[in-house]
Amino acid sequence: MSVLVDSSVWIEFFQPKTFLSLHPLESLIQERDVVTCLPVKTEVLSGKMSGEMRKVIEQAFDAMDFVDLDWNSRETWNSLIEISQKAQKKKVSIPGLVDRMILASCLKSSIILWTLDRKLRGLAQALRHPLFQP
Repeated sequence: MSVLVDSSVWIEFFQPKTFLSLHPLESLIQERDVVTCLPVKTEVLSGKMSGEMRKVIEQAFDAMDFVDLDWNSRETWNSLIEISQKAQKKKVSIPGLVDRMILASCLKSSIILWTLDRKLRGLAQALRHPLFQP
């Protein structure tokens, strides 16, 4: 079972102190069941951090498999529009473009999503996409 871990989870994971139990993430990492996509890597590495922490995070991402779509494809961008249209029909909030890119990567790859983001979680649930339940 592969899980795409959203940036919201990674940001908590790399915090010096967190109030969340992230033991399930540690288990997924050890079992090599974590995958990512470029939008997640970009969001995480866009935050403020020391050069040493940036190096650690870059190495962690480089060790993962990526499940990116072809971001230069019209088909991919049309699928992002379709996700928004489905959200509107289901009357759920439409998350930002990056979150829709993350969800589209999960949908296309049939990968479970783990997110702490309410809008992204709500859209995934509305589309009946499986979410990781730690």
